[in-house]
Amino acid sequence: MLINCQQVSDSDYLEFDICIVGAGAAGITLAKELSNKGLNIAVFESGSLKDSKQIQDLSKAKVDPEFHAPVELNQYRCLGGNTTKWAGRCIRFDEIDFQHRSWVPYSGWCINSSDLEPYYFRAHKYLELGDYNYELKESLPNYKTSLIEGAKFSNLTINNLYRFSPPTNFQKYLSDLKEVKIFYNATCRQIVYEDSKVVNLEFISSAPNSPAKKISVKSKYYVLAMGGIENAKILMLSGFKNKNVVKFYQSHLVHYLELKLFKDIIQNYEKSKDGIWCQRSISLTSEFQEKYKILNHRMFIERTNPEDSNHQVGYLSLINLLKYRNHKQLAQHFKNIIVDPLTIINYGSKMLASNLFIKSKIPVIVLKNKSNWYRLRIDVEQAPNPSSQIILSQEKDALDIPRVKIDWQYNNLDVSTIFKLIEILNETFLNNKIGEIRSVPEINFKANIAHFIGTTRMSITPTEGVVNHNCQVHGLSNLLIAGSSVFPTSSFANPTLTIVAMTIRLSDHLKELFQWIN
Repeated sequence: MLINCQQVSDSDYLEFDICIVGAGAAGITLAKELSNKGLNIAVFESGSLKDSKQIQDLSKAKVDPEFHAPVELNQYRCLGGNTTKWAGRCIRFDEIDFQHRSWVPYSGWCINSSDLEPYYFRAHKYLELGDYNYELKESLPNYKTSLIEGAKFSNLTINNLYRFSPPTNFQKYLSDLKEVKIFYNATCRQIVYEDSKVVNLEFISSAPNSPAKKISVKSKYYVLAMGGIENAKILMLSGFKNKNVVKFYQSHLVHYLELKLFKDIIQNYEKSKDGIWCQRSISLTSEFQEKYKILNHRMFIERTNPEDSNHQVGYLSLINLLKYRNHKQLAQHFKNIIVDPLTIINYGSKMLASNLFIKSKIPVIVLKNKSNWYRLRIDVEQAPNPSSQIILSQEKDALDIPRVKIDWQYNNLDVSTIFKLIEILNETFLNNKIGEIRSVPEINFKANIAHFIGTTRMSITPTEGVVNHNCQVHGLSNLLIAGSSVFPTSSFANPTLTIVAMTIRLSDHLKELFQWIN
């Protein structure tokens, strides 16, 4: 049931069994898992069915544009949250991501990878990822063909699999929540608590061009599911005393290199046996990560940069002119289009068919180019860093709520990991006569635009973090947190699959709590 917060009467008494704040992947998953269980559930979302400039402005934060993209362009306030605009890339965390690593300060989770296995399995259904299987032999019909022809390495694995969601927009699940009250245009402005318990939450209506209306909500349990920035921000606004709140802000580091290959590679994303688009990736084994004292990561061979006309591919030159609008090397790009029209016809029609008529969209087509240069993408986890944090600023938004300043920082381990990976990969490829890396450009460290992680981290004790192994806030018995803000470490992996898995695990914990109450 959808309810505009603007239409809630001052006399309405709002009390529930479970109050969920945020209607993105975490909030909607939690509501769906708990629905039809005889519980009185409400979800409160700052936005509505579509994002608007006025609502998005509430997410605006002070950032250093050299290192961090604008938050309001990457944190979507609407029903469905960031699933309304995501790319669909999914992979589970590695076992090493959950472990304490002596060379990674503040690493280690309160749970093991095995604890999440059954929840990853259930999360696959939400994200429409097909079978919960990341084994090459069992997933791909073409499993016998290596990513790179004849490549065998002792230090690298080159056939790690990603699976791609269609991508799923979680708005589709709202129709399953007929018994759940979903309040939109409702921005949380304060958590009111006494001793060790939350008493109520205060909301303010955020409908554009409407007078603000304040409402109070009571519940047996409250779950914050607003994302890695907003979860921490509301705790800070409410005066919650824990030194770890808003600290350890992490994202992912992404770097691109140009790679010259001497051997053939698998050119495109591959369909799994159950019809899901997959991508193979490269990484050092966990043993070599420990040996070289580096962070977890994945590397991908992607299509060459469309802006570089030396690829001599008509389709890529057309993409450059239409999408990137980079008019450098204009004559060469036009020459590529004239000389190579077949790639425009062949691959243009494939992309059009995939995006218009097929549910599971192909992420991108990697074309063989005549120069045999490709782009190598490196995704690296960011080391937990207490100096990387979110700070309340003096500036206020349209609802008179303080904005935040993001002080995103990286450290020496982040830097050394990328340089070491480049060195090892180039040496390994040259020694095996597979390829070489073009001279390394200056590395531009910048946070991944939409991954907000670690600001309410999981820990055994409150001296080390904000929530316990069940995602309950230390010191507040009826307040829990869902989403990537509870991740102690970020892994290399895009967070959505693990967010959904962790949320399903949280839902099982809440079911147990209500069984105990009853």
